[in-house]
Amino acid sequence: MRYYAGIGSRETPPGILALMTRIAFRLACWGEPIQQSYFGDGFWLRSGHAPGADQAFENGAVWEGDPSFTSFLPWDGFEGGKIHEPGPFEYGVNERNDAIAEECHPAWDRLTQGARKLHSRNVAQILGRPGEHYSSFVICWTKDGRATGGTGQAIRIADTFGIPVYNLHDQATRDRLQRFSGRS
Repeated sequence: MRYYAGIGSRETPPGILALMTRIAFRLACWGEPIQQSYFGDGFWLRSGHAPGADQAFENGAVWEGDPSFTSFLPWDGFEGGKIHEPGPFEYGVNERNDAIAEECHPAWDRLTQGARKLHSRNVAQILGRPGEHYSSFVICWTKDGRATGGTGQAIRIADTFGIPVYNLHDQATRDRLQRFSGRS
């Protein structure tokens, strides 16, 4: 199985959200020929179910009516996601994730318990469950093109583990992924 993380700011502009949905659909196309593929085909999305970018990726990561994604939640019921019901939702907080999140966050000691769970969940988006392959890459959008906000934490985690990050704030990256998604 090949994985990627699709994440970003809750403030992602509508045009970028639409692009994220198209990208996720193309990456989820199991066995479908994708001409001039940027990443290949048959990737499984890891996300966090936050409004905006996360849910835009989730909306596109569906193949033949089935979700082609895992959405890691910081707690049961986050944004309506239910961990203990059949579906794509899983709990994204554990000791490994807590330790990595603390190591990558510049002010861990000042965070509330809820914020810590959100950042711990970010580790699962990038690294998956313990024992799984890490995400091959991250596609995201941040308002300044840098590692800021909750998405910034995920970017720092990806950087720590040598995972490439493609930020759609960058025009060249956006153009390339628009071509991949079938739009120029």
